[in-house]
Amino acid sequence: MPSQFLRSYVWVQRQPVMRLAGTTVALTLAATLSAACAGGQTRIYVAPTSETIEAHTEITLSGDGQEVYILNHSSVPIIVTGLSLVNCENIKNRCEAERLHVRVPPGQRVSLVTVRPNNTSRPSSFNYRYTWEPAKEQ
Repeated sequence: MPSQFLRSYVWVQRQPVMRLAGTTVALTLAATLSAACAGGQTRIYVAPTSETIEAHTEITLSGDGQEVYILNHSSVPIIVTGLSLVNCENIKNRCEAERLHVRVPPGQRVSLVTVRPNNTSRPSSFNYRYTWEPAKEQ
């Protein structure tokens, strides 16, 4: 029967080999999976809906107005067909509906209008509404 020292020595000597073998298997598996996944990337269709098309405002870099922009989170382009500024107070822009034809590519952000106050020393406010449709195939 081997002594306790011999069993400990053999165990210590085998441990790095087992770790090395496990590491080699893990690296081989990871390389195989990444090669298999990298080859044929399938594009996923995300429909343009009220959940995937968003509009937001952001103050301009110069700080003198607010930019109204559209984000298209779908996988197909859309066309913004209209924009209405409503409930305008102290706004330089015309507070009315405007027909547009602005193409927004998939995954992109496109600015529609920059709204500026008429008198910068007074508060200003506005609301907006927009319409859109999926872009037709070209």
